[in-house]
Amino acid sequence: MAARTMRRNPGFFFVAVSSLALALGLSSTVFAHIDSLTHPSVPVRDIDRLYKFFVMGDGNVTQPSGDEIAQMVSAVPAFEGVAYGNETNGTASAGDRGGDVTASAVAPEYFDILGLKPRLGRLFSKDETEENGVAIVGDLTWKLLFNDKTEIGNSSITYRGRTYAVVGVLPQGVERVQGAAIWFARPAHYSRYTYFIGRLKHSVTAETAQADLRVMTSRLISTYAIGHRPFSANFHPAKPDPMQLQTYHSAMIGAALCILIIACANVAALMLARGVVKRRDQAVRLSLGASGSDLLTSVAAEVFLLAVMGGAAGLLLAMWSAQLVHGLLPDDMAAIGIRFEANWSWRVLAESFAAMVTAVALAASLPAWYATRISPSEPLKQSSGTTTGRSGSRFRLLVIGELAISMVLLMGSTLIAKATRNVAHFDFGYDARPLFVTSANVMVRPDSAKHSVDSLNAAGKRRQITETQLNAAVERLRSIRGVASAAVLSGGMPDKRLVSSDQSRGGANTLEINFYLNVGPEFMKTLGVPIIEGRDFVAGDRAGRGAVILDEVSAKQLFPGGGAIGRLVKMGDETSKRAWIPVVGITRSAILQFPLDAYYQVMPQVYVSIPLEAGPSTDILVRPTTMQIGPMLSAQHLLNEQFPPKSYPNTRRWLINYENTLAAREFTASVFIGLGIASLVLAAAGLFSVLSYTVGQRMREFAVRVALGANRNDMMRLVMKDGLVLALGGTAIGAFLGMWAGFLLENFLWGVHPADVGALVLAEGTLFVVTMASCIVPALRATRADPLDILRAT
Repeated sequence: MAARTMRRNPGFFFVAVSSLALALGLSSTVFAHIDSLTHPSVPVRDIDRLYKFFVMGDGNVTQPSGDEIAQMVSAVPAFEGVAYGNETNGTASAGDRGGDVTASAVAPEYFDILGLKPRLGRLFSKDETEENGVAIVGDLTWKLLFNDKTEIGNSSITYRGRTYAVVGVLPQGVERVQGAAIWFARPAHYSRYTYFIGRLKHSVTAETAQADLRVMTSRLISTYAIGHRPFSANFHPAKPDPMQLQTYHSAMIGAALCILIIACANVAALMLARGVVKRRDQAVRLSLGASGSDLLTSVAAEVFLLAVMGGAAGLLLAMWSAQLVHGLLPDDMAAIGIRFEANWSWRVLAESFAAMVTAVALAASLPAWYATRISPSEPLKQSSGTTTGRSGSRFRLLVIGELAISMVLLMGSTLIAKATRNVAHFDFGYDARPLFVTSANVMVRPDSAKHSVDSLNAAGKRRQITETQLNAAVERLRSIRGVASAAVLSGGMPDKRLVSSDQSRGGANTLEINFYLNVGPEFMKTLGVPIIEGRDFVAGDRAGRGAVILDEVSAKQLFPGGGAIGRLVKMGDETSKRAWIPVVGITRSAILQFPLDAYYQVMPQVYVSIPLEAGPSTDILVRPTTMQIGPMLSAQHLLNEQFPPKSYPNTRRWLINYENTLAAREFTASVFIGLGIASLVLAAAGLFSVLSYTVGQRMREFAVRVALGANRNDMMRLVMKDGLVLALGGTAIGAFLGMWAGFLLENFLWGVHPADVGALVLAEGTLFVVTMASCIVPALRATRADPLDILRAT
């Protein structure tokens, strides 16, 4: 009987099956995505017994070496094995492809402790060190840089200006667990900032391991005393935290459940609409001896057929949409822990099956209950009513409900899209996106210094250059093809975190800042911040008295009466022994880093050009003429030649954190917009189908109205009025629910209020227009009611 009903009502079954398939397919895709985050597929043996840690702290006079710390860690009794690694960050490239990555130099036993085997190639041999120039890459890096070749061959990768032969590729998922993309053979000596990964013995708990590490750090304290901070071990599981993105998980699952609810309401409303016109037939069956269980069996057969067809179509859709979402996911999102590995595990299949059963049960429960309440005499006395009349009221609330839930999703996706647009169009005050910065592990000393500025550190002596050598390297950078400008960049902290103005023209003023930028010639040109008064830094500023450029905010606070050019400022209060420095320029206010808080205040910026202070690194800011990676790689290669050996220049984008944040937000927005569109399609299809079905059953009524003098416009208004009532009810209820749901999405809403009026109007207007458009075809059908056709049929 169910198959015969399907043949007689193909439109009903097409809409019902499509609704279930779309909802089940999208929800299964979301379940697979969340499952890949909470239960990552990692080819690591017993990951629950793996822990990462590193030793922090300083001695009072002398410091322990990295090798000494490594020996002490290897003797900790809680671990059956410990491996060491030195992490660095830099730009990796292969041919014309490249990007910012994290690399780790490890010993061969590192992979044994993890229980890893390569997907391609081999692991490091016991005798290999970083001097052998070999590297192992992760699966994702292999796909990005080498287009997922099936053989390693003579593949090589360039990292920080040095080329390494690729000897192996690790399986998928290792990069997420280890947080690195490239692995090099062990260094000759481990630094003090080595991290460790240890595997606990079977009978040992994490608490016991932490106690053993405290014993070890106590020995360090007894040997080296306490300097700036006591020795301690930062200890945490190697397994990724499944609740790292809890808000993201909840939002995605909530959106998927909303789609399922809309599909349930859609199918239930369609079945109830059919039930209104089938009550006469069911009453006749009851009067001829059929029982209530026979009617329930009929409904159950239809539901089972819908479930089989909808589930099969939903599974196929899920397979396709999973690949689509995987393609949309930016690679940069791996940095914040978001990956999509479409592993259809038993958890995903169970969740999808449970969702299908629940959806079908909810969709069938109301029609089944409705069928049991049929009286043999009642339907024989009734004729078909309107969609908003007494008989239609049974499914009217379902249509309004699915429209309301669709409104919630549209409101949420509109809010997230608006917040993403705010982030994407954030104004830094200058063109910051092409900029990149190169850091090098070198110390700069004045040309007049005859000896090392760090005589206690032999390695520090080998990694030092003079200011003249640094300036020569910057000049060579400026000559690279594709580089517009370059300038030295470092930081400093004023005494007592205050900057003071001179008293030559009235009382002195102070400005509170946490740090200032100590920069070289052409820095403002390189940064791209326009100078509104005065000039940029020039070559003679650092060697002479120095120079200061203030932005508008700091100039106004230090010199409220104006006339800052030529005045003096000091990096400290009036009692500081620092020298007074002349102000040579005033710039527009600029934001150097993307603010986490959308309701930020523009902080004052002070740029100075004074002799560089000895420090562990030197930065060079570069403005290229193109967004391509070529100038970055050329700059890194040049500095690798110019700077001393093992200074390891590290080139990265100026706004890398901002770009990762934007990529994550754009992906989230695209997913929510897709779910919002799907909900809109489901809601519109539900309203269209219900109206079409009921209009078809009311053609006799419309013909009678025409025969009594009603015109076609009256018929159209009658149907459009029914649709208008449903659309207004759904959008009104959905607007209140959407504003409430907006507060649940507050973590995604950068610069947008959860009850944003613009987003509300756009979402409500879109839903209203689409739902009313879905009423046009049924309304036009009602205008074609012909009394003669009805009389002939009668």
